[in-house]
Amino acid sequence: MVDAICGNIGPCCEEEALPFDEAECASFLTAFLSRLVPSDPSLATFDETAAAACIDAATDLGAACPQTLAQQRSFTEACGSVFAGTLDDGEACEAHPECSAPSGGLAYCIPGPSGAVCNQLTLGALGEACVGDTFVDESGERLVFSFSFETSIVVCDLNAGLVCDPDAVEPTCRASFEIGDSCPGTGSCAPGLACLFDGEGGLVCAPRAAAGEPCDREQPGEVCEEGLYCTEDTAVCAPRLAVGEACSEATDCLSLLCDEDSGLCQGAYSNRYVCDGELGRRVPD
Repeated sequence: MVDAICGNIGPCCEEEALPFDEAECASFLTAFLSRLVPSDPSLATFDETAAAACIDAATDLGAACPQTLAQQRSFTEACGSVFAGTLDDGEACEAHPECSAPSGGLAYCIPGPSGAVCNQLTLGALGEACVGDTFVDESGERLVFSFSFETSIVVCDLNAGLVCDPDAVEPTCRASFEIGDSCPGTGSCAPGLACLFDGEGGLVCAPRAAAGEPCDREQPGEVCEEGLYCTEDTAVCAPRLAVGEACSEATDCLSLLCDEDSGLCQGAYSNRYVCDGELGRRVPD
């Protein structure tokens, strides 16, 4: 995978004014990927077919310029099933792929007071007791928010329209909050809605603004409809910016990457496994 990315990404790095050093790229990526493979091959099974698909996706992503979130998501999904862990919930681990996931669920190697252990997460059904939420973002990365540090927990899948209400006496997976409902935070409202400040110290589900409609950048989360951002100068929703356009926040960009030094949108991938091994560094003026 290192060769697939670092051997193809050079032209894109140059187009985005990022210094390119294939050896440094390989060193950085090798170190990063070491956290995503088993520390001991015997702790996981290896799927050759999935690995081949992962390499193909990495090659396509490395050669694309600029990279899009859709391409990054395809890469993330293709590489997510290369390893299947064998360690049970609560067993000591060193990397995520060593942990065995429950049927239809997830497993992570999580640091703890006595060292890292496998933590199994089950996606809860409607009405099932829960301790947090999970969702897959636009880039294909899965995020988990839990208010429990126990192993073997149940979380609700926001992408499936379920949310764990932390304010309930006994939190269970319930349907996403609807327009006008009080909400606990970003991602808890139904599709097309955002959890916004209500002006009275609380949060409420409200429609996300369409293109050309006014918006408030101080509000939490995504206040505009998908593919739009809230402009800084005119405070209206407009199409997200392409690579090379001026930005001030990550959500201004189609790639969700705004380079702090240059103030320009970057490709969805080149700035993550940056061309010379240093995240976000650009060629000096």
